[in-house]
Amino acid sequence: MPVPTTGPEDRKPSDVPPAASYVPGQRVWVFQDRWWPGAVEAASAAAVRVRYQVGHNATGVNDFRPDCVAPRAEPTAIDRHLRPCALERPWPAGRGATFTAFRQEVRRAAAV
Repeated sequence: MPVPTTGPEDRKPSDVPPAASYVPGQRVWVFQDRWWPGAVEAASAAAVRVRYQVGHNATGVNDFRPDCVAPRAEPTAIDRHLRPCALERPWPAGRGATFTAFRQEVRRAAAV
């Protein structure tokens, strides 16, 4: 899907996928003053957390309403930086979780 030509306020509700339909690592466009490429980090029923390009050399992470997110098919230069970040999760808690086990889990997810 190319860059959306309308802002979130002009999108038809029937054209907006639910927030929960997005999966980690999925390429998306997000609206933050304009449309930026990004990758989904997490999604809930109400919002989508996305790591996205800000300007030319920076990335940001934010939670967006579903109308501010649109699927993206085309790869962009920022994707090589976004994909590993999109697979990271908060540090696992309890039950003897270790950094090594956490990194192995991230590597397995990246290999998929």
